[in-house]
Amino acid sequence: MTEDQLESEALAWLAEVGYTHRHGTSIAPDSSAPQRSDYRQVLLRERLAAAINKLNPGIPAAAREDALQQVLNLGIPSLLSANRAFHKLLVAGVPVQHQQDGPGGEIRGDLVRLLDWAEPANNEWWAVNQFTVKGNHHTRRPDIILFVNGLPLVLIELKNPADTQADIGRAYDQIQTYKTQIPDLFQYNEVLVISDGSEARMGSLSANGERFQQWRTINGVDLDPLGHSTRSVIVQRHRQEDRKGGQGGIRCNAAGKRTAGLVAELGRCRRGSDQLAGLWPGNAEDWLGVG
Repeated sequence: MTEDQLESEALAWLAEVGYTHRHGTSIAPDSSAPQRSDYRQVLLRERLAAAINKLNPGIPAAAREDALQQVLNLGIPSLLSANRAFHKLLVAGVPVQHQQDGPGGEIRGDLVRLLDWAEPANNEWWAVNQFTVKGNHHTRRPDIILFVNGLPLVLIELKNPADTQADIGRAYDQIQTYKTQIPDLFQYNEVLVISDGSEARMGSLSANGERFQQWRTINGVDLDPLGHSTRSVIVQRHRQEDRKGGQGGIRCNAAGKRTAGLVAELGRCRRGSDQLAGLWPGNAEDWLGVG
């Protein structure tokens, strides 16, 4: 299995659990259906604006626009501090003020929701591969970014399973390079995923390599200390596909099981509110709870 094949498999698994696949070139600023006006932009502004309007119909348009601008312009130079500030907005909502009953009315404080935590289906889930981002001095294309309502919440970096030199450690090192060269993308990140096909791990923005851990739960409650449970579920799932005459067994080879398990969990989080909240518990290692 090559890196391109692993990327294609991951995208297929994500599509199976409800993500919409978009190739980065198809939504690029110079494409026929651009979702941003500049390669330096890391948010999909119009997707986020549409989600804010949809999820907050009772809040005046001016206040919704204020919330959008707060997210677009966090105004914090430190990457970790900006990331932590965004996490609060994501979980609790964006604080805004607006006048009730028109000019002269009482000033009211409110919170603008960026996600619908109770009904995940009300959110928009995109898996985008080869999403080009320009930094001050470098241009980079992470393998896969998961956008929820236009927010780049999850970054997945893959390495060639057939290359013994391109292991999961290299995937981690690649993310560190991204953090230095295209830091704006990571202001909005909630989960980092690294995989070499035979192993998949997740961590937070501030986690060192040792803090990246296997995803060890299927239902969001029970933990498997050895990481066997995700592999077992994927094997059983694709055996069932084989019995139906599908090609699922191909995806169960040794190079793909653990990656499939983690990707499947990202899908399960897409479908259930408890798991959805659990996917993004925080940004410091101890908040994330994977160490």
